[in-house]
Amino acid sequence: MNTISVHSRLYQIAEQQGGYSSPGQARRAGLSEALHPHHIRQGRFLCMRRGVYRLAECPETPHADLMVAWLGAGEKAVVSHENALLLYGLTDLLPAGICLTVPRTVSRRLAGVRLHTARLNNEEITFRHGLPVTCCLRVCVSVAPACSRSGCTRRFLRRCGVAWSARRPA
Repeated sequence: MNTISVHSRLYQIAEQQGGYSSPGQARRAGLSEALHPHHIRQGRFLCMRRGVYRLAECPETPHADLMVAWLGAGEKAVVSHENALLLYGLTDLLPAGICLTVPRTVSRRLAGVRLHTARLNNEEITFRHGLPVTCCLRVCVSVAPACSRSGCTRRFLRRCGVAWSARRPA
């Protein structure tokens, strides 16, 4: 396989993700995992955390912390809770930490990341800034308890395009 075409394929993947990629994505682009240390020594890859690399030629981007956490947790993870609010532009507050929702079958811990487990279907996932994010309605459900304590529930629901109902579903 031609090295230039491998690099081009990996760059296309990483470019959509703020310059970041995982070993699995590099492998799918045709790059052997055994070559990662060589590319790190040559300064082409920057190791951000175990299993997450940034192409050195790519500039740092907003939400890099979320991208690194998502790739570190695995491609089945989804940005959720307060971090999803931030990506939707529905809050001015910076989240206290990083929250991801992962399938119940994911059983790893990730330093600095709070993992929630849920079975999400494709309709509950969308993409913002190159990241998979829980859909607006799912975000509403996940943050509603905290949001109702702060009195922002109705305003938040309106911004999400969800009709407010004072009744709870049966």
